[in-house]
Amino acid sequence: MNRLSEQAARGQKGMNSGIHTEQGARQKRNALRPSRGRGFFRSLPAILSVSVLALVCASAAALAGGAGPKAVPAPERTSLRGLARPAALAFDRRGNLYVAEQGETRGAGRIILRTPDNETILIADGLDSPAALAVDQNGGLLVALRGSGEILRIHKNGKRTVLARGLDRPATLALDRDGGIWVACGDGSLHRVERPQPSPPAR
Repeated sequence: MNRLSEQAARGQKGMNSGIHTEQGARQKRNALRPSRGRGFFRSLPAILSVSVLALVCASAAALAGGAGPKAVPAPERTSLRGLARPAALAFDRRGNLYVAEQGETRGAGRIILRTPDNETILIADGLDSPAALAVDQNGGLLVALRGSGEILRIHKNGKRTVLARGLDRPATLALDRDGGIWVACGDGSLHRVERPQPSPPAR
């Protein structure tokens, strides 16, 4: 009876050992078999890195216009040549271009007008180093004379009006919304010049 019990116990132990052995082999096979889910998640960081890199490259190409560095266009040629030390430019509402020339000697400055039809007209001469130009609300031309320290208004009919005197090398002109004239001078000062009379409206 004891022998039968021992044989039964040995058989049960062998069966258990076989079961454990088969389970271990199955676990090894599962471990060696590639897992679709784990493989995808392991490669996800690499996929994201490639996607981000592609997005950055596409954005850079879009900002650059999809091409290499663009060539800077050459400036257009102008028919205005032989100017004597041009110092200032200004446009009016009709597209006329005013050019101030300081000249080669003191008192030889002048202002010429270039129309949209490429016609050149002498506006004023005998000026002492014109340094800045501006056009007021009524089309009058404002001129800062660096040499004489004056601010002039040249009306449409050619009449000149002195708006200010005694300035130290006036160099820049600007208009505010009220039509007042601002001038910056060489001594570091800034002045507001009131206009005594408005220019006659352009016809």
